[in-house]
Amino acid sequence: MKKFLVLVSALFLAACSTFHIKPETREVEPLPVEFSMYGEREVAPDKWWESFGSDELNKLIEASLSQNLSIKQAVARLKQAEAVSIQAGSSGRLNSEIDASASGGKEGINDKSFNRENYSAGIGVSYELDLWGKIEGNVKSAEFNEAATAEDLYTVRMTTAAEVALRWFELAEVRQIITLLEEQVQTNKKILGLIELRFKRSQATALDVLQQRDVVAQAESLIPNEKARQKTVLHQLAILLGKVPGSDLNLKVEKLPIPPTVPHTGVPADLLAKRPDIRSAGFKLQAADWTIAAAKADRLPSLKLTGSARYNSTEFDDVFDNWLANLAGSLTLPIIDGGFRKAEVERTKAIAEERVNAYRETVLTALKEVEDALVQEMHQDEFLLSLQKRLQLSKSTKQEAGARYRKGLETYLPVLTAILSEQSLERTILTAELTKLRYRVLLHRALGGDWMTEKEKENE
Repeated sequence: MKKFLVLVSALFLAACSTFHIKPETREVEPLPVEFSMYGEREVAPDKWWESFGSDELNKLIEASLSQNLSIKQAVARLKQAEAVSIQAGSSGRLNSEIDASASGGKEGINDKSFNRENYSAGIGVSYELDLWGKIEGNVKSAEFNEAATAEDLYTVRMTTAAEVALRWFELAEVRQIITLLEEQVQTNKKILGLIELRFKRSQATALDVLQQRDVVAQAESLIPNEKARQKTVLHQLAILLGKVPGSDLNLKVEKLPIPPTVPHTGVPADLLAKRPDIRSAGFKLQAADWTIAAAKADRLPSLKLTGSARYNSTEFDDVFDNWLANLAGSLTLPIIDGGFRKAEVERTKAIAEERVNAYRETVLTALKEVEDALVQEMHQDEFLLSLQKRLQLSKSTKQEAGARYRKGLETYLPVLTAILSEQSLERTILTAELTKLRYRVLLHRALGGDWMTEKEKENE
């Protein structure tokens, strides 16, 4: 017995020593010093949507962060990961079980019967010594997977906020276009009335009247599609809020907001801390590295200690006076397993290799998204300036063509062309302004932030 205790003590000390297998250290690949369009700009608020100055948008996004069904699914997945982490941690702790039993009956001897009763109670304990770090590896892997799942939740929150903002901007744009089309229809009808009056005075042809009627019909034909788009956008917003499509969201927005100045982007290294998808990829990689360590440790001997104590008696009052206890230890050394454990190590290494490249790709994609959003907005500004210039030229052309037509120096075709061009450009400018806002939202989403973790910080 003494020899056994000495062996147990030695192995326990070995388990507490530096024999644990640890993951390999990985180096983060160098990042660019700054973005290609990096510059000193105003720092946007962490809740970037507040920079657009709309209480309605602020309330809409805050509501979506608590009601969105994708977010609720991500919360449930995080709870699952937390439970798995607890289960993994329990394998490295002392486990004990208690059992109790009672039985009774009658026995007969020489025509006499006796009542027979037996009572017993027992407790068993077991503990596996983590000699090489197998348990530690499994626990650490589960903890990092839990952390990655939390970051996945933050990614869903980040995406949901961006989607709500995009749909709200689109709602503003489609309503503005509907209003513009209705104004264009009224303007075209007034022009039609003037042409019909000129026709009655023999100052215009029937072709002029028909052409202007076609212009009115064209503008009117665009309205139904825009109204349908307005409905679909409201349906999308309802889904993002976890509501039934068709619910009355009571949204009053009528015009696109003016975007603030381009925010300060920081440096590329900031993305490693502010992008939850990057953090998630990093945690998944660390989990894979710890799984490799556990798989390597599983190829080495393992030691499990077990102990039990059992109490028996025929009288309940004396049950704890009659007891038997034992302590045992079992050493397991894998010898032949058909290459199973070795293959498991190779499998976990391949998973880690996959996650290394997934992490690198996530970082590069994040850099690309920031660069894309910056360059797209810059060129969208140039595009808007060119559209405004074309609109002014179109208006001037319409005025000149109208003057020449009224003097009988030109047919109605140049006037018609100028009207259609002007009205088309007015609608195109609204769509271009929506596109600029879209690029701004994509930039904020690409830059990440810390606001996604606020609820968890409040609960700590």
